[in-house]
Amino acid sequence: LEETRREMAAVAGLLGLSAAARGESVLAGPRATRSEVLRRLRQGRYRYLLFATHGLAGGADIGEPALVLSPDSGRRSPADDGLLRASDIVGLTLETELVVLSACDTSPSGEDGAEPLAGLASAFLVAGARGVLSTQWPVVSEASEAVYTAMISGFDAGRDRPAEILKRTVARLRLSGKPESLQRHPVYWAGYEFIAFP
Repeated sequence: LEETRREMAAVAGLLGLSAAARGESVLAGPRATRSEVLRRLRQGRYRYLLFATHGLAGGADIGEPALVLSPDSGRRSPADDGLLRASDIVGLTLETELVVLSACDTSPSGEDGAEPLAGLASAFLVAGARGVLSTQWPVVSEASEAVYTAMISGFDAGRDRPAEILKRTVARLRLSGKPESLQRHPVYWAGYEFIAFP
């Protein structure tokens, strides 16, 4: 997804990552496999984790929430589907301050019989993340880029609590367009949430 590459580049710039550090820290395209992500998460400590990809809420077809990554073999198959599932995540031990899930449906609201907070966001919290920025439904990539870069920038500066940063960012988004534009509609700005244990 081209917009995810822009989003990752913007966040890397905010964090001051050099080109060499970006090459090491950013997994994109065929390098972003389930096995490589799990290997790195088991071996390293990361202050921030950003997943900019497709999110699946779960259901009959895959059974549980997942992030869509690249298959290890380069070809998607039933045995190598490239999905990073919630059950993979809860088995990790993370010491991460903020996980950003720039993907759709990462913390379903409990509609259609799903348990509230039964998605990927809760899996990362169980694994040890201190906070998770997630989405309740399919979101617009343009809005995600604005929300997530503002969150990382504000969070890294350490001036405000993440919930306050998100509140200000969403207010700016909501007022950014003309009265009849998509930016004013709640589907554009209301699906983002910050979740943390007290």
